[in-house]
Amino acid sequence: MPHSFATGVTDVANLHLQAASLTVAMVEFRSSRLGPSRLRAELVSPPELKIVDGYAELPPGVDLGIELNESLVAAITRLGY
Repeated sequence: MPHSFATGVTDVANLHLQAASLTVAMVEFRSSRLGPSRLRAELVSPPELKIVDGYAELPPGVDLGIELNESLVAAITRLGY
């Protein structure tokens, strides 16, 4: 079973895998409400997928449907220093 550890990137990637597969019945998902994290809250937009009746809705749009917060990436890496 795919699981997501710390970011919206892994959440959305795993859910896209599940949506495209006939053999992945579920994906482990950890809500940011269980443990606040700057990576969970600010790394991508939307920060967390919408859950309706126990099912996650994939974000609309191209690629994974999320937007990377590049200024946060620059702030937490050595790039640009």
